[in-house]
Amino acid sequence: MNIVRWACSLLVTCLVSNATPSLTLVASWHDVLHNDPDFGPSVVTTGSMSVTGVSIPISTDISAFDESTSFHLDVGSANFDGTLGGDTSDPSNPVVSTYHHGATSASIHAYTDVSLDPDHPHLVLSWSAALSWTKTTLTISVSTPMDAFGGESTYNGTTGVISDTADCNISLADASFSRTLFISGANSSVPNDAAGQDLETGGITGRADFTTPVVAITTPRTDISTTNPPTTVSGTASDNAALGQVYWRFAAPTDNPHLGYDYYNNLLNDWQQTDGDFSSTPKSAPWSITIDPATQLTPGTNIIWVAAVDSSGNASAIAPRIIFYSVSTQLTLLTNGPGTVTGSRGVTNGAMLEIGRGYFVNATPKGSSNFFLNWTDETGAVASALPAYNFVMRPGLTLRANFGTNVFKAIAGNYTGLFFDPTNGPTTGEAG
Repeated sequence: MNIVRWACSLLVTCLVSNATPSLTLVASWHDVLHNDPDFGPSVVTTGSMSVTGVSIPISTDISAFDESTSFHLDVGSANFDGTLGGDTSDPSNPVVSTYHHGATSASIHAYTDVSLDPDHPHLVLSWSAALSWTKTTLTISVSTPMDAFGGESTYNGTTGVISDTADCNISLADASFSRTLFISGANSSVPNDAAGQDLETGGITGRADFTTPVVAITTPRTDISTTNPPTTVSGTASDNAALGQVYWRFAAPTDNPHLGYDYYNNLLNDWQQTDGDFSSTPKSAPWSITIDPATQLTPGTNIIWVAAVDSSGNASAIAPRIIFYSVSTQLTLLTNGPGTVTGSRGVTNGAMLEIGRGYFVNATPKGSSNFFLNWTDETGAVASALPAYNFVMRPGLTLRANFGTNVFKAIAGNYTGLFFDPTNGPTTGEAG
């Protein structure tokens, strides 16, 4: 069996297994070497495989899919490129597709004629795929009939146990991924006395790893608030097959860990490698981060994210840890006008409050003839127009509650009188 043939076959394995933890696809062949009276010795090889109904999460604008939407599939030395609107009228086109704009499904057929070696000239492989999609999920169903004429019965020139890998890359519009296929199997050659020739049989299994690794932060074990922040953050990572690396980054309070490692890696590309030895691609390993609080931490909330990536490109869920670096500074709290202020957690004028911590103040005017105007800061800018105000402490912060007096309230009341034109005097039509 030649390596090129089974690289083509395993292409389907990776294509359909993006949304599953793992997918095993078994392919088999049955080669019989015999003498033909007219053409001499020949080898006839047949095989087949199929897999259906695998869903792949996508985050692309499917309404933009049209005849020019591209797909690319490759594994090992085999590759297929095409568009959803491929030319179905050209029988020589290696990739054809039936699709019309606005549809939520497409049918694709591809075939190739791969040169193997001078003694066994070609391999014909074809596969068909039915694609359907929603706004969040792409579903692929694949069937692959295969006929190989003159194919060798040994895998890559060997018999016995098969153990190999192949790199796989798949993309459809903006949905794409890369995986390593792990290949295993066996070949055998058994004398067939009745025919006077050997009977070649074999089997091969290809598996793509989609199981995500797991990462944990053990030090500090929980979120902390401290005046003496740690210089090391450490933990462990593990995977079902092989770890690739553990990464970390400082996250902003508005960042969403549920968007995942890949989202922020593509958006910001600011992940850094942790200290850890993953050169031997272990299944589990410790990791650590060295931090200089003086240069890398800011007073207040510091969020550290950690994520593990395995050797197949699967990323773990993000493990977050908050280090609140407690540094206090003085608050100046003033009033301007007839009113008072109160606050939470010891918020008074001159209080030492933690930078980055949230606090609350409330302004109350004195008496019914006065009113609250606004809160202003040390620059005179309006911080809030509401008397109840939540603020985050920062160095040099001044808050001033501004009040005013209602000068019209003293003359408010009910009055009886006559309104008229002072020039012409009261008249029937112009007075009341």
